[in-house]
Amino acid sequence: MKRNIVISNATPETNKSSSVSLYKFIKVISEADAKKCILLSGNVDCDFFGDSGAEIHSVNRNRNSNKILNILMYFSFQIKAGCKALKLIKKHDNVFFWIADGMILPYLAAKIKRAKTYYFIYGNPQKISGNNKSENKTFKRICRLANRADYICAENAKVFDEWEGSIRNERRKVIHLYTEQRDISCERTSTVGMLCRIANGKYVLESIKAFQKVLQKHPDWSMEIVGNGPLSDECKKYIYENGLDCSIKMFGWVDPKDKWDILKRWKYLLHPTDTEGVSNTILEGMSMGIPCIASPVSSIADIIKDDRNGFYIRENNSEGIYAAAERAISSEKYDEISQNAFSDIYKNYSFERAVNDAKKAIDGQ
Repeated sequence: MKRNIVISNATPETNKSSSVSLYKFIKVISEADAKKCILLSGNVDCDFFGDSGAEIHSVNRNRNSNKILNILMYFSFQIKAGCKALKLIKKHDNVFFWIADGMILPYLAAKIKRAKTYYFIYGNPQKISGNNKSENKTFKRICRLANRADYICAENAKVFDEWEGSIRNERRKVIHLYTEQRDISCERTSTVGMLCRIANGKYVLESIKAFQKVLQKHPDWSMEIVGNGPLSDECKKYIYENGLDCSIKMFGWVDPKDKWDILKRWKYLLHPTDTEGVSNTILEGMSMGIPCIASPVSSIADIIKDDRNGFYIRENNSEGIYAAAERAISSEKYDEISQNAFSDIYKNYSFERAVNDAKKAIDGQ
């Protein structure tokens, strides 16, 4: 009997966002294709995935600040995960590689066992502002794995355009996730929020500078930023040195179960970006009726329609972000745009829609 096996990178210990997406993917696949589902990953929180319906196989992925030790630990993880994959995978199983650019030996195991491989791609790391050697290595690794898979997959057809010919595999599938319907009747405050990794390509510092200008015209507004990353200290320093502490608050990383209490008071969600797959942040924001101010890259241009259910950022710099934020804040159609955000996202990204679309993708092999 064929099984569906999901293989993913080791989950971060201090950030549950990747686990949330992985959980949703397992639920969609399990509902769409009534076969046994198996998850192979690293550092899996078994309690978190307890009701996912999947058989869990977790391999420890240890890390160390010492570079040499960390490399040795990485190879140890690869070998253990690869051996585990060889034991688990059988011929003709469906093996889905979900955020799995680091699972090289498990990928090789799937090929050795002649399983059917589905490899998911997301935002192109080479498009990130300030790209470095690590991002280039990730880009090359994803291209190699995706081009050798039986099927290349994405959550939205526009994601394939992000790779501009780097992906030669023409056997393509679209399998997307879902967002849950939420209460949109909560009291909004005059707050613009950001929920993202504070890193290159997300323009958090530029957004802070843009909001500094917004405050000159709208001093009653505030900004809240949820997330952490390598540029957190630089952003905090700018806020402090420019006396913005009373208007701009940085929360750092917030547990997923607690973030809803923060999001529900936001009037707008700000999401400038260089590259994107399908943003779970945008899906969740719109599911609460929060219009998004975002860069129209990749799938975002499909999800957000300017001045209907959100607003486009035309240039990813402080001036471009300010112009988009000012246009949103000054809009007289907020209630209409908020309702459109809610209805559009639930129509296209409900659990039922995701399951039906996944079933068509898998059945149409």
